[in-house]
Amino acid sequence: EPCPELNPVVILLERIGAKMQVLAADLRELLGFIGLTLSGLLGNLLRPARWRLTAVAAQIEQTGIDAIPIVALLTFMVGAVIAFLGATVLQTFGAAIFTVDLVAFSFLREFGVLLTAILMAGRTASAFTAQIGSMKANEEIDAIRALGLNPLELLVLPRVIALLITLPALTFIAMLSGLLGGAMVCAFSLHISPTMFISMLQ
Repeated sequence: EPCPELNPVVILLERIGAKMQVLAADLRELLGFIGLTLSGLLGNLLRPARWRLTAVAAQIEQTGIDAIPIVALLTFMVGAVIAFLGATVLQTFGAAIFTVDLVAFSFLREFGVLLTAILMAGRTASAFTAQIGSMKANEEIDAIRALGLNPLELLVLPRVIALLITLPALTFIAMLSGLLGGAMVCAFSLHISPTMFISMLQ
């Protein structure tokens, strides 16, 4: 006897329900991990002997110093593009000088932080996932536990602390780079001198 055909709407709702269950489970795990990380951070703050300064310094180099070229280049280019597009529209109203304000507001309020965060998520977070994932596959995390060490303190906390230090610094570099890109376009295309750019910026 052939099986009755299921309604496509029922199948769709069933799939949505299954995905929501998976999402809820993932969210629960994520919140648990955040809680573990925060408790580990607070616990280690009171015990300086357990601080892993060498690991933190190595992660600062990897997540911060090595990321400066790509962050600076991308934000410089975006700053230049915003200035070009802004000037194209504003020149029709005879308000090309306000391109400076456009670049300044967009980078100091939004783009500096946003572009840095996107780059960090794409570049650094994926590198963390690959490193810790390969360690788990090679049973190195089990070996750390067997030695009586805490994998969270050894692998997670140095990376979190390094990101807490490097993200604001990279955001500041991104803002400066974006403003420089905008200033170069203003100087070469709109004949707004760097001195005028800085005075408008203030």
